[in-house]
Amino acid sequence: MLLSLLLVVPWVAVNVTQGFEPRSLVLLVFLIGRAALVLWGRRRLQHRPATLGSVAFVVTDDEIRFEPHPSANSALVSAPAEVWPTAGTDAQVRRGSALVGARLVLRAPGRRRRVYLTDQLDTSATSIYMRLENS
Repeated sequence: MLLSLLLVVPWVAVNVTQGFEPRSLVLLVFLIGRAALVLWGRRRLQHRPATLGSVAFVVTDDEIRFEPHPSANSALVSAPAEVWPTAGTDAQVRRGSALVGARLVLRAPGRRRRVYLTDQLDTSATSIYMRLENS
């Protein structure tokens, strides 16, 4: 960033005193592009990761009450709080990579799927799966 500023200021000064040449515009675009990438990267590093609240969802005999679920990707919309009937809700426990780990995937017809990392849940994903399959 500092290098870009140190080069942009003299570039502007030379173009003002000597007159503008179109080929010098290539250098300016290169420097501004670098500065924009640095600023974008700093904002991404300052972005806080999405975390679940103390209660992600509650499964009762006839319904599942979901708390708001923040999205890990800032470009995607977070899932709002909802209530799903247990009948028709499909649960899957998927093995993940070494980085992500296993995930619990909940789906219902006409609704947005919900994905939770099993490491973040205080109840085992298998017991949640069994409870939903038996209802």
